[in-house]
Amino acid sequence: MVRPAGLGTGAGGGDLPPRPPRLPEEALEDVAGYTIANDLTDRAGVFRRDMPPIGTDWLRSKNAPGFTPLGPWLIPAGSVGDPGDLRLTLRLNGETMQDESTKDMVFSVARMVSYVSQTARLLPGDLVLTGSPAGSGRADEKRLDLVSYGAATQQDVDTLAERLLAGDVQLITRPGEVKTPGGGYGFRFFDVDGRTVEVSADVRARRHRRVEEKESVPVRLSHVVLNSPDLDRTRAWYERHLGFALSDTLSSPHMGEVMHFMRISSQHHSMALAKGPHTSLHHVSFEMRGIDEYMRGSGRVMRAGFRKVWGPGRHVAGDNTFTYFLDPHGNTVEYTTELEELDEDTWHPHVYDFSQPEVTDQWGTANPMNELIAKESFNDIDRSCFVAPPV
Repeated sequence: MVRPAGLGTGAGGGDLPPRPPRLPEEALEDVAGYTIANDLTDRAGVFRRDMPPIGTDWLRSKNAPGFTPLGPWLIPAGSVGDPGDLRLTLRLNGETMQDESTKDMVFSVARMVSYVSQTARLLPGDLVLTGSPAGSGRADEKRLDLVSYGAATQQDVDTLAERLLAGDVQLITRPGEVKTPGGGYGFRFFDVDGRTVEVSADVRARRHRRVEEKESVPVRLSHVVLNSPDLDRTRAWYERHLGFALSDTLSSPHMGEVMHFMRISSQHHSMALAKGPHTSLHHVSFEMRGIDEYMRGSGRVMRAGFRKVWGPGRHVAGDNTFTYFLDPHGNTVEYTTELEELDEDTWHPHVYDFSQPEVTDQWGTANPMNELIAKESFNDIDRSCFVAPPV
C-alpha cells in the first residue's frame, strides 16, 4: 500500500471559470488545502492475464468501491507551511514502515500541480495525488523473483528447454506463452543456486522515447551481479547449460577469486558472479546515456539523500564507470556507462588483483574499496531459492 499526500484546489470559486495553466512558481496559489490519501491497489488485478496485450489495468485495480480513502482532516494551505518539506510517517501494527520528507520526492508539489494544469482543467474541489517519497510499500522480506534473458527465436527457446531437461535441470514451466507484460514465448527454470531464470523470445518492446542530452535517467538495464557461496560451481553451471563465457576474473592474494564476469554477447558482461556468504542479489546496474549523464544521475541520487556506497570511478574489468547506492530496501544499485565491447574471437580472460587500487578504480576518484563496502552488497539471504515467484 502506498500513501501519497493529497491536495485540493480551491481557486476559481462558485461558477467562476477554472484557472489557465500555471507555472511552478505560481501553482501553489490555487491550492486550498492538504490531506492524506491512501492510494489502494488490488495487486491481483493489475495484470490482465485474460487479455495480455492490455498489460497493466490500473483502472480496474485502483477504482473499486471504497478505494482512495481520504483524511480524516483537510488542513488549510495557510496552516501547512512548506509543502516541499513535510514529514510523512507510516506505521503498520506499531512498526514504522515509512519516515521520509516530501523534499526527497523527485518532483516538487508545485511542479506536479503545474504539470497537471498543462493538460487538465483544474476545478474547485479537484484532488491531485502527488505520490510520496521513498519507504512505502516495503515487502516483509526481500527476494529476487526472476532473472530473465532473451533468445533469438521460439525455436531457440524450445531447443534450450530440451537441452536443460536432458541435463537434469529443474524446469518450473514448459515453453509457452509468457503471461507477464510484453508477452512472448518462453519458460522458467531453477539455476544451481535455486534462482528462478526465464528465457524468452518475441517479447514486445515497450514504447519509449529517446533519452536526450544531459537527462539524468537510465537508458537501459546494463547487467546484474549475483552472490554465490560456491563461485566456481555457479560459473560452471552457467557455462555448461546457458553458454555463458568468462570475460575476466577479480582475485586477491588473501581471498582468492572473488568475482567472475560472464558474457553471452560482445558486451563484456551481462552477468557477474560474486563470492558471498549466501545466495542473494549483489547489485543491479543501470546504463546512462553518457559520461555527463552518468555524473548528473549520480549527483541527482546523492542530492535526494540516498546513501552512496562507492564511487564515482571507473573499473578496469569492463572499463565501465561506477557509482553504487543503497536503495530504500538496502539493495545495491549502480549507475554506469561505457561498458566495454570486446572481440570474442581474440579475447583472452584476465585475472585482476582487486587489492590494487588502480584495478578497482582507474581514475582514483572513488572512496577506497574496503571490507565494509564489500559487505554492503552481501545483501539479505534470498528466501526465494527453489521457490517459484508468484507472478
